[in-house]
Amino acid sequence: MNKNNSLEVIKDCTTYIKNHLQDTLTAESLASRYGYSLYHFCHIFKICCDMSPGKYIRLLRLEKAKKDILSGMSITQAGFDNGFETSSGFSKAFRKEYGISAREYLKQNKESEVLIMLHVEIKTLQSQTALGYEIPGEYDSDYSKSGAYWNHINFKEYPAYPEGIHDYGEVGLWTHPDHISGELHYFFGFLTDSTDSTEIPDGFHKVEIPAGRYAVFTIKSQETPEKVADAVRNGWRYVFTEWLCTQKEYKISHQGMCFECYQGEEAYLYLPVIDL
Repeated sequence: MNKNNSLEVIKDCTTYIKNHLQDTLTAESLASRYGYSLYHFCHIFKICCDMSPGKYIRLLRLEKAKKDILSGMSITQAGFDNGFETSSGFSKAFRKEYGISAREYLKQNKESEVLIMLHVEIKTLQSQTALGYEIPGEYDSDYSKSGAYWNHINFKEYPAYPEGIHDYGEVGLWTHPDHISGELHYFFGFLTDSTDSTEIPDGFHKVEIPAGRYAVFTIKSQETPEKVADAVRNGWRYVFTEWLCTQKEYKISHQGMCFECYQGEEAYLYLPVIDL
């Protein structure tokens, strides 16, 4: 596979998708358009965008529909104008993606724009240690849902942070503590320079964040925890549906960890990357 040619194909394809959201778009028709087998096309699309073509199309349509709804378009028309054949199909897809109905979304007047600074830095990180809570959760491979999962947790059920341990900000991420079943758990805790396993307090677990290069996105400060959570989820959605698919230099690295870091009023998204 010529990776440079494949990258150009997927870049052109994502542009084509954005310009034809009202048309009938399928992975099969897109593969045919670019002269690939369905398997080969889906494979390189997944590598470049970290999601399937169908999921990418659905997310873009829903994002466009959200903006149309906030601009004053009726919910039914927003669905039809963005490629959904029935109002019930649009309603189901909207609720599945955002956890609320389109009508509830409009009532709450949530922001439709991605609430992140478009500036991104590429940083080389040393390995870092975090101590915190290991929490069973319902992970969704869509980071726009599983991001900021701390917002679903009642931390009163967990022990308070120990005194006397310096922390350098809080982190949230998903881990594989059970390597046999592959079950995912959510981890939330604080970065620390304490690395001695004997110092782990009762009720806490340790996670090592791998060293490597990371793309770091800054989330704008928000007024409430709920708005922070929304901004973080919108940020992840931008990272996976926009930034990765238009990259000329980097792709996601599966040797690192995607994680969120919270320092005071600032929040940051960390995406492990390697050269294309």
